Amino acid sequence: MARVIILALLLAGACANPDAPPAEDATANVGSEAAAVDNGALDEARAQIAQLQQAAEASQSELLALKDMSKQHQEKAELLQKQLEKTESAANKYREQTSTLNQELQELKLLNLDMKKQMSEHAEKLAAAQEGMAKAENQQKASMDDIETEFTEKLKVAEQAANQARAELATSKKTTETLKALLESSDVQYYIQLRDLTSDSAEYATQKSSEMLGSASEVLHENYDIAWQEAHKLAAQASPVAEDLHKQFVEQGTPLIEQARIQLDEGIIGSRAAIEEVLHGIDATKPYAKDAAYWIVAVTAGLPLFLVLFMIFRLVMSLAASLLLKLQYAGVFFMLGAVLTTHSLALATNSDPISRLRETQPELYSSVHVVLAVVAASLSFLHFVTLLVRENGGKTIKAQFCSMIAAVLVVVVFCHYYFMVYLERSNPTFEIKLNYSPDGHPSYVEYSIFFAALMLFTGLGLPHSFRFTARAVYTALESAFGGALVVLTVFSAVEPASFAQAHSLHHFKWACASLALVLVALLGYRFIRKVQKGPIGGSFALVHLLIVCRILWVVKDMVLNHKPVGGNLQYAAAGFLFTTVVHMFWVTFGKESKEDLSKRVVVSSKQARTQAKKGKK
Repeated sequence: MARVIILALLLAGACANPDAPPAEDATANVGSEAAAVDNGALDEARAQIAQLQQAAEASQSELLALKDMSKQHQEKAELLQKQLEKTESAANKYREQTSTLNQELQELKLLNLDMKKQMSEHAEKLAAAQEGMAKAENQQKASMDDIETEFTEKLKVAEQAANQARAELATSKKTTETLKALLESSDVQYYIQLRDLTSDSAEYATQKSSEMLGSASEVLHENYDIAWQEAHKLAAQASPVAEDLHKQFVEQGTPLIEQARIQLDEGIIGSRAAIEEVLHGIDATKPYAKDAAYWIVAVTAGLPLFLVLFMIFRLVMSLAASLLLKLQYAGVFFMLGAVLTTHSLALATNSDPISRLRETQPELYSSVHVVLAVVAASLSFLHFVTLLVRENGGKTIKAQFCSMIAAVLVVVVFCHYYFMVYLERSNPTFEIKLNYSPDGHPSYVEYSIFFAALMLFTGLGLPHSFRFTARAVYTALESAFGGALVVLTVFSAVEPASFAQAHSLHHFKWACASLALVLVALLGYRFIRKVQKGPIGGSFALVHLLIVCRILWVVKDMVLNHKPVGGNLQYAAAGFLFTTVVHMFWVTFGKESKEDLSKRVVVSSKQARTQAKKGKK
């Protein structure tokens, strides 16, 4: 930097006296002036270097950049120094080069200005960095203060909890002391003595009763033969009397019954004649007088019998309402599993399995449709009858409305199948299509949608206390698996590979596997809950779980290990049908389950105990 300043001063002097000769005096003057200027410039350069060193210590990244720039400037300065030496040697000889030196001097001035600007920018960046560091330190201090306050609050809460625990411990100690004093009191000791005495007397009474029962059984065994012989004698003496009474009753009752029958026939005939005569007198009813008189008399005579039968029917429906509702629920899911399995088999084979059953096994086709007719009539009957019973499990009005829609859907879907499919059995080219047909031709997609909607409305029509419970879910899954396996058993009689073809459809296979895992997990959870409540319920739940696991293991062997299908498939279908039938008599269906009742009994007993304790205090 000092050399650059000396060069600038030298060029300025040369520019001031362009005509002066290159003499030694001028050179000496310039040297003295350059030395003076050099001292001042060196001081300034030292001050700048000190400032640059301070800035470099504050920011290492900026120091590297400045070092690079200083190296570049040093290189330029060395080049300029070399040029200056050349110009000093040639200054006396070549004054024409002063113009070029002036230009280079101006460039150096511009470079100096650029360096000052860069220095100012770096100073601003350094100040901004320092401000950011100050802000970060302030934020860190603030966050540390917040954390400290938060931990102090948590510490206070923990201290309060500890104090509360100490107080509870002190109260528990006091209660234990009071209980200990109560246990050592005379009343409690008397009660313990009385309990021991009662247990001893109960053992004595049990021993005496067993001895008396033993002696009584011995006496009974000894006198059994004698009593049996006496009974035979009494029966032999009473049988002639009973036969005489029977003969007298028959002899006296037969003429009376015959007379009553004759009078009833005469009354019916006379009533028909009288009604027919009245109807003959009316021109509008004259052509129908005979038939109308017969039906009027028949309805009038059968009305009491109809009323009696109706009352018996209502009594049976009210007693078996829960069973009928469970049969309806299980039947819907059985048909859903059967229909979806048939649809999956049709998709896997790209054909109509029902048509193949009709062509290859017509007798089995007729038998299957007889069973289907019974199932359809039973489901329709159950859906409409359960709408009339009072004991419906606590259904709301919305649930009753959904049950009504489900009843209508049952009739619609079976009538659709009867008129659109079964009546076309004589047509050898008729088949149920796989996809939806816009021209009204029946398809498997329609029946799957029908039964899915039927399942939805049946589920919405359940009581709220049964709708999403574990017993509702495993009953539905086992019924659906039963329907699916029954359908595969029927179609395996037509095509032995039907089971493998159905499981070749990946969606059907993974859906069945997922539902089987859900069923096993649900039964395992039920077993754990039942074991916690008692050994009897836990044992029944364990048996149920083992039966279902065994059935699913057989199905797994048929799918993965390619075991024989015939007997194993029938075994699995029979197993799920058995569990479904057991559920009809075992599963609770109503407003309140037995578990809720036991819970209420326990709660009420606890409340009674607490009230008794308060009364004693």
